[in-house]
Amino acid sequence: MDNLARHMRISGVTVSDNDVESRKAAVKSLATLWGKENKAASIVSLAADIAGALGGNGEPSPKLGEKVQASIQKKAPSFLYDERPLDVGICSGMAMISILSGATDNNGWTIPVAYAATLWSALSYQPALADERREILRLEVFGVAPTKTDTAN
Repeated sequence: MDNLARHMRISGVTVSDNDVESRKAAVKSLATLWGKENKAASIVSLAADIAGALGGNGEPSPKLGEKVQASIQKKAPSFLYDERPLDVGICSGMAMISILSGATDNNGWTIPVAYAATLWSALSYQPALADERREILRLEVFGVAPTKTDTAN
């Protein structure tokens, strides 16, 4: 979560300490929620939505946008994802980094490994982004994914 404030500048708007704190709380909440998901289809669908928000034009799916919006609104009630869609990719990407950076307590296919495999697969087929700041975030998520899949041996 160290890079959250830097990644928030992707959107090009002025970032306040309150913005960073509300996004930090959202990232923690999302990581906790998504880290408990145990249905493979839901994990794959969510990871694909996150990869989509990290790549392309940065526009999140409505389902992902609403999930992230609800989480941010706990600390920043006026936040609307359709006004700041890049924040959805930033928060969801950082939540995935949090999940994938966690300690592995056993071998095999764990929830983080399932997210990692799906994210790695989706992100590896995306072209590099022209926006350097967005590409740095995308590569940060992409770079954490293989380290988690290595533990599934």
